[in-house]
Amino acid sequence: MNLDTIWQLHKRFITGVAIGLVVFLIGLAVIGSTAGADLAARKSAIGKHKRSLQTQVYSRSQLNELTTRRNEMDARIVDGGPAAAASGAGSKAALGPLAAGSEAAAGWRGTGALAPLLPPRLASRLASALPWGATSAAPCSSFL
Repeated sequence: MNLDTIWQLHKRFITGVAIGLVVFLIGLAVIGSTAGADLAARKSAIGKHKRSLQTQVYSRSQLNELTTRRNEMDARIVDGGPAAAASGAGSKAALGPLAAGSEAAAGWRGTGALAPLLPPRLASRLASALPWGATSAAPCSSFL
C-alpha cells in the first residue's frame, strides 16, 4: 500500500489524532506558562520533605533510653506505683475491682485487654452504657 491509499482510507482518523495532538500541546504550553513556577516549587518542596523523612529523628542511644523509661513505667503501673510499694500492696490492689479473678474482670470478657487498664468508675460507666451489659461478651451481631 502506498501513502495515498492509507490517507484515503484513514483520513478522518489521522486528522482527528493530529487535531487532538495540537490541542494537547497548546494546553500543555498554557498550563506550563501559568502554573509552571508554582508547580516546580511544589515538586521541590515534596522532594525536600521526602528526603527529610529518610533521615533518623532519634539516635539509637535515645531510643534505648526511651525504651528503658517505658519499661520502668510499665513496671510501676503493674506494681501499683511507689505508694503501693511502700504499703506492701501488689498489682491486685492497684487494679482494684478489675484485678484478675474478680467479678468485674469476669464481666469484661468482651473488651479484651482493656479491662485491667480502666479505672473502676470509668469501667462501671462504660458497663452501664453498653447495650449488651457488662456481664456478657460483646455480641457483634447486635449492631447489624
